[in-house]
Formats: sequence, structure tokens, C-alpha cells
Amino acid sequence: LEKIKKYINYDSLSKEKKRIFDSYFYYTIKTIEKYSSLIKENGKLCIFVGNPKMNGTEINIWEIFLDYFTNSKNFKLLNVIADPITSRKLASKRKNNNPNGME
Repeated sequence: LEKIKKYINYDSLSKEKKRIFDSYFYYTIKTIEKYSSLIKENGKLCIFVGNPKMNGTEINIWEIFLDYFTNSKNFKLLNVIADPITSRKLASKRKNNNPNGME
């Protein structure tokens, strides 16, 4: 997370943007920790995230989660799947542009 802060020039952000950045990672990680504690032995945790831009710089959120959960929680990465953004609805039982949803 500290590397990302340097990458996006965190110190130049407004107080509000810093609050949003810090809150996002704090609360998202706490929520994932809470639900990951319910995983049974040999279970899997799947996290779906996008790569937003902050201060004009794209942030690879998955890399931050990967770093945290592999180094602090002893999770192992099995796979990273990229799903390009397209115009579609993801639910399979609705009138869909992509009836198969995500891969």
C-alpha cells in the first residue's frame, strides 16, 4: 500500500481524497478478513475488483489484496482472471446483453 501511495503521489491528494483512499482499503480489507474467517479448510476466497484511477493513475487493487492476504494471512494465489469491461448485465436470469455473464 505504501508503494501505491508513492506511485499516485498520495501526499499531493486533498484531505478528502486521502480519507476516501484510506477508508476504502481499511474497510474493504476488514470485510474480506471477516468473511474469509468463515472459509473451511481448503476453501477458496474469490475477490472481484476493478482498477480505478486516482490522481490520474490506475491502481491495481488486486495486487494490494494479494500482498496483504499472502503475506499477512498466509493465503495462496491460485489464479488471476482478467475480465475486460464491456457493456453488459452480469445476472444470468435477466434480459442480458451477455446471457453467459462473466467467464
